[in-house]
Amino acid sequence: MTRGSRSAVAIALVSLLAHGCDLGPPAGEIVFTLDGPQPVAAVQFRVVAGEPETIDTVTAACTNCAVYMVRNGDREVRGVLVGDLSAGEALSVLVSNREAVDLYTATVAGVALADFTLIASAGFTLTGPPPVSQ
Repeated sequence: MTRGSRSAVAIALVSLLAHGCDLGPPAGEIVFTLDGPQPVAAVQFRVVAGEPETIDTVTAACTNCAVYMVRNGDREVRGVLVGDLSAGEALSVLVSNREAVDLYTATVAGVALADFTLIASAGFTLTGPPPVSQ
């Protein structure tokens, strides 16, 4: 390797280190909170990611709760959150871009009491964090 080519390689490496690699958006966790008129034992939910974002997995964000989920492609998860559920943190969603919170939505599809009685889901919501300011 000549002195000139070594200099060119050194300049290229320094430039690469200075500018870094574009690794894409930061993946991470988004937490959805449950709100409703009364405590319940089960919430059927649907979480959707807008294009081009994706959802990796959904887990329970509350204590003594569990999530059972089914993936419907990279952008949709349907499932049931079970436990002693009251208002507060409910779902932890691992997403492809934690800064694009407005592209992820969670909706309540059904609600049940501890005795398996289905009740109206009106008034029950899953709310994500506010959008990240740039």
